[in-house]
Amino acid sequence: MQANDTTIKYGESENYPNAAKLMQSLRHLDYDNISAINDLIDNSIDAGATSIWIDILPGKKGEIAGIAIVDNGSGMDHATLDQALKLGSETGRNAAFDLGLYGMGLITASISMGRRLEIITKTASGEVLIGIQDVDEIIEKDAFVKSIEPLNPVKQAETARMIAEKFADAGIKLPKGQTPASFTIVTISKIDRPQKLRETSLADDVQRWVAQVFRRFIQSKKFDFYVDGKKVAAIDPIRDYEPTILTEENIKLEQGDINVVVVELKDYGSEINKAKGINITNQGFYVMRNNREISCGETLGLFTKHNDFNTLRIELSYPATLDPELNANFSKQRIRLSQDLRDKVSHICNPFIRQVRVNAKKRQEANRDTKEDFTNVEKYITQKLHLLKNPKVEIEKRDAAKNKSKQKDHDMFEHSRLDITKRQHIKLDALKVKFIAVHNTNKAPLWEADQERDVVIVKWNCDHPFYQRVVAPYAETPEVFNPIAYLIYCFAAAELIAKEGSDSQEMLDNIRYDVGRNLAVLLN
Repeated sequence: MQANDTTIKYGESENYPNAAKLMQSLRHLDYDNISAINDLIDNSIDAGATSIWIDILPGKKGEIAGIAIVDNGSGMDHATLDQALKLGSETGRNAAFDLGLYGMGLITASISMGRRLEIITKTASGEVLIGIQDVDEIIEKDAFVKSIEPLNPVKQAETARMIAEKFADAGIKLPKGQTPASFTIVTISKIDRPQKLRETSLADDVQRWVAQVFRRFIQSKKFDFYVDGKKVAAIDPIRDYEPTILTEENIKLEQGDINVVVVELKDYGSEINKAKGINITNQGFYVMRNNREISCGETLGLFTKHNDFNTLRIELSYPATLDPELNANFSKQRIRLSQDLRDKVSHICNPFIRQVRVNAKKRQEANRDTKEDFTNVEKYITQKLHLLKNPKVEIEKRDAAKNKSKQKDHDMFEHSRLDITKRQHIKLDALKVKFIAVHNTNKAPLWEADQERDVVIVKWNCDHPFYQRVVAPYAETPEVFNPIAYLIYCFAAAELIAKEGSDSQEMLDNIRYDVGRNLAVLLN
């Protein structure tokens, strides 16, 4: 443009985003299907709903055709619905109780799953309204367009019947032939970002996570949740597993308190623990914001996950008035502690985190005392030594004069090693192999090899994840236990056979360290 072009405007002006590009970008926020559905449930609870239905709508081939959230909340009038269909809506919020955070969840959660959002809603004294927002239409027109209008009579009748059935199933009584005083139905369709291919698979996941995320609401007996018509029972990842409370303390801040509860779950044994989910994935912090779980199995940077902490659970609860302090992310799936808060939480938790590890070590030690018996392995290897390539034996030089009757000359003293394989008879009561379990940290190699005269000593690292998850648990299963011990013996013997300082010795040392490190990474 020319400098004298009269169309140029200087100073302040509206700065609208490109609607098509922004809407497509917002579809790639850090939502997964479960967190998106949970965000929509938050809106229902904030609207005063006490009964909430989540329906995963199947297509003709069992695929996911749509997702519907129905509630008996206060509903929305025209002005509220108009705001709800905006990015960054302002519909009024009570930070002390509400579950919403940024005022964008309805739109961003919906479009993370499908391209069309439809809301049918009614307040106690208002008409039934329908609001629609379609991503394809926004992209086509490159404008944030939507429609709001009264629901037509035919659709009203269908909606009334559907809601009446749900209310009846939930035991909510309605005057015969009447529509509930208030309700909201949010339906996402044109699903193009499903994380499960089958409707039934997503429904199972939704039921599992609604049961855990909203457990305090269910436990209060004031709220009912239904997934595909099935009532959801609470799942409590802490109190369902006979926890021992190690400590409970409050961190007092100006805008509210953070409640910290550290517990140790009951150890049911490795197989039952695995079935119950008492594992590495689930150990750590469970963060509750306004009684709704927003994060689980987190370390918050306060410890490193390890099997020793499988029974550790820490519940950290706070009111939404502390959102600026806890820095919850956009989709309400995690928090970020400031250094000051991290120090306070660490001061409370660290002594008990260490205690849980000590308790785990004691249990492991007790189990080892009764289960891990290598005697049969040691006897079998000793019996087969004449068929194996074995390390040579260092012997002491003796006074030849004292051995004239047994030896013709002292040539043998010129050699410091004898080959075990030349022995014709092996006494089984004099074992030539010894397995020992020692503590050597989870980052050290799985085994170390040593030799005392003609006895090969294999030192298992009982802190190594492979030992804890494979060797120890299968100590009473010879079909698994024995071959593993044979394999490690062969590695150990090969190390001892290699000459000190040779290339092969160095290579075997590297293999031992690399195998141990890689196994630890894969098993943790």
